[in-house]
Amino acid sequence: MPHATTNGEKSSSQFLEHLTSLPAVSDGIETFKTNPYGKKSLEVTNDAYSRFGKPVEPYLKTPYSYAEPYIQKADELADSGLSQVESHFPIITKDTKTIIETTKSYVFWPYQYVSKTYGDEYVKTAKYNGRGEGIYTGVLALISAEMKIASDFFAKISEVLGPKYEDSKQKVAEYADKVKDAADHYSKEGQERLEKAAKEGQSKLDDAQKTGEKKLDQAKGDAKKAGDKAEAKTQEVKEDAKKSTK
Repeated sequence: MPHATTNGEKSSSQFLEHLTSLPAVSDGIETFKTNPYGKKSLEVTNDAYSRFGKPVEPYLKTPYSYAEPYIQKADELADSGLSQVESHFPIITKDTKTIIETTKSYVFWPYQYVSKTYGDEYVKTAKYNGRGEGIYTGVLALISAEMKIASDFFAKISEVLGPKYEDSKQKVAEYADKVKDAADHYSKEGQERLEKAAKEGQSKLDDAQKTGEKKLDQAKGDAKKAGDKAEAKTQEVKEDAKKSTK
């Protein structure tokens, strides 16, 4: 990878080195250097740097040392971003001639596509039932070409959007399944909690009923004992009364 240079000195910037390694940028720099006006501007810039910039460099080292980590980080991010651009648009890594020819093909592609489509349809229309060439054939070929272009357009749209539509349908179905599963889960959990609460309530009710019956039996027993005791006392009083009358 060639090194970028600034005023005749090698640059430590990863981004500049990466950028100048691209053939189109490198060719552009070389073309600028060989151009009389570009060569003269570089000489003026280098002369100004030697006179005014280089003498003050020692005084800038301390302030630069504080900013250097941030500058290096920004440089790394810029270099990474350039790599991402290369991965998405690999054409920029090709030589300058290839880039120019590819760009031309993209620029003239609509005209070439329409011309080729019309030419193909004209030939087919002229051959159909031996119709031959002529204005009527040209009109029919134009209509047929328009239909072919529309068909290709919608086919391309379907090709691009079809997988996305199917993917979106699948995601919607998966989301619906997840919602249904969650609803079933919470419904089952709620039913289990309701059954548990009902069992606990019935158990407490049974315990309360048993406790009530036990207390009732105890109260009946206490009442019977009190009645027996009262009856015995009454009998004792009656016997004492009989004895006193004699």
